[in-house]
Amino acid sequence: MRFGEFLVRSGAVTADALLKGLADQRGMRPFVPSLVVEEGYMTADEALSLLNWAEDTGRDFLDVAMEGGAVSRQQAEVLTARARQVTPPIGQVLVATGVLTPEQNSIHIQEYLKQQRAELNDSVNRN
Repeated sequence: MRFGEFLVRSGAVTADALLKGLADQRGMRPFVPSLVVEEGYMTADEALSLLNWAEDTGRDFLDVAMEGGAVSRQQAEVLTARARQVTPPIGQVLVATGVLTPEQNSIHIQEYLKQQRAELNDSVNRN
C-alpha cells in the first residue's frame, strides 16, 4: 500500500484531497523533454519536435525517443528515476497545500512505516 492510500484508509485525508495532491505533485515533477536536453541526449529543437510528434500520436515522449534512437532504454530509465527523485513526496505536497500539518504528516509517516514493517514481518513469518 502506498502512503497516500494509507492516508485515505486511515481517515487522515479524503480521496478528493489525495487526488488533488497527486495532481499537484505531478505538476512538480521535472519535464522529461527538458531533462533529455539537460543531459545532452538531444537539442531543444529535437526534443520539441519529438514532443510534438508524441503528443500528436498520443504516445509517451520517452517511448518515441527510444523508438527514434535518441535515447536508450537504460537512459530512459535513468531519466524517469531522476524525475521521480526530485519530485516531493505526497506528504510534503499535502503539507504545502495545507491539507496536513507537518506534525500530522510526521505522525502518519511513523504509523505507515510501523504498518509496513508489521506486514513485512507477517509475510516473512508465513513463508
